[in-house]
Amino acid sequence: MNHYKFIILIGILSLTALFHIFYKPSEVEGQIDKKALAPEIKGWRFVNDIEVNYKIYTALDPNTLIFRDYANDRNQKVNLVVVYHQNDRWGAHDPLVCYKSQGWQIVEKPHSIRISNGELDVAVKRFVVTKGQVSSLVYYAWFSSKKKLTPSRNLQMLDMVLNGLIRGYTESGFLRFSTTLDTLNESATIRDLNDFTLSYIEGFLNQDSMSSIREMN
Repeated sequence: MNHYKFIILIGILSLTALFHIFYKPSEVEGQIDKKALAPEIKGWRFVNDIEVNYKIYTALDPNTLIFRDYANDRNQKVNLVVVYHQNDRWGAHDPLVCYKSQGWQIVEKPHSIRISNGELDVAVKRFVVTKGQVSSLVYYAWFSSKKKLTPSRNLQMLDMVLNGLIRGYTESGFLRFSTTLDTLNESATIRDLNDFTLSYIEGFLNQDSMSSIREMN
């Protein structure tokens, strides 16, 4: 089984490399603007935008970047990061790379989970890191053209390749949701982050400017 997975992975990476070298979309459709990337989030208020380090911004080279804090009535603060690219850029890397480079220690490795509020059910990746006395709970996922959501970077890249070949344009994006983990009240922290993540994704998917939505899991 592992042998077949390796062959499939090599095939995907080879196809991605060839696409990146030879395919240049001539036009872009269905672009996502900053307003669509930051819809009103039910039950949460905007706190502030966070200035992004120039080196990080240059490395990401996004068409649109959102980095801001929100809070609920319990004053639980959640940080939202959205990175959006179009055309032949491959977008943000795995967020664990940034956490490690900033001195965070991994407590819980990234793994896929499903979160649901009864109406919306989505798959994201989750991990936990610590630095000093602070613990952070992190969810993340990628999206591609027409806002297809997936916790898998490989599926997102494959969809970009297929969408570029079939439709003539590519889009890619990254969503990250993080909050300080209250180890004395962990269940409440998880409920708050689940609520924010689902509320954001629901607003994001319901934007009228984008259509043909489907979820990849």
